[in-house]
Amino acid sequence: MVPFGSGHCPVCLADTMRQDLPDDPALLGEGEDLWAICESCQTVLIYRHDGTFGHRAATDEERAAIPPKVVWSDEQRAEWQESLRQSKTDLRAWILAGCPGLTPEIERDMLPGFLDRIKRFVGLPDDDEGAPETHTEPL
Repeated sequence: MVPFGSGHCPVCLADTMRQDLPDDPALLGEGEDLWAICESCQTVLIYRHDGTFGHRAATDEERAAIPPKVVWSDEQRAEWQESLRQSKTDLRAWILAGCPGLTPEIERDMLPGFLDRIKRFVGLPDDDEGAPETHTEPL
């Protein structure tokens, strides 16, 4: 599990990031599954096994778990966006080339429909028009 998540904070109602706090069994209460801290309101969210949640004020130590906000310059953001665009173009070319290097073993370990979702992501039709039916074998 990643040590952070994003979404709706049930306390401040912001669409925000949360940092998961260490899940020390000695600290978690009975039936508690996860503690996280909302980056917007800095409240500790307590998620329970039964799907309910609670909250409490964060300690100074818990607030220190929140990383500083990343502020990008316009140039950095443009470079990042170009990198994402190029990566998507490269991924599309890889699929159109028949997924070279993708072995049957790797493909078998993928979640069902994974390659179809990738094809949709790069703008290829769901019915695989323009994409090869099978992958190529590695060299």
